[in-house]
Amino acid sequence: TKSKPAFLVVRSAIDADVAVDGHYKGTTHKSAIQPIVIPMPDKTHATAKEIIVSHEGFLPVIVKTQIIAGQTKEINITLSPNTSKTE
Repeated sequence: TKSKPAFLVVRSAIDADVAVDGHYKGTTHKSAIQPIVIPMPDKTHATAKEIIVSHEGFLPVIVKTQIIAGQTKEINITLSPNTSKTE
């Protein structure tokens, strides 16, 4: 039996890139309009995912969260400017 997918909405004041487990999935603004679909492994009800939100000139934010089949997970992110001069 296949599990229902889960959905992810990432909100941020800045339109940043969103990656799930290292794979680019879209932007924060797009996820608010059309949630990111997270396929679930067969017969899996919940799984841990690493969400990475990044934007040029800002420090990336990494969130480890539990994703549940058939549910929408909403995450609010605040990006901080990267003040270091090294690239």
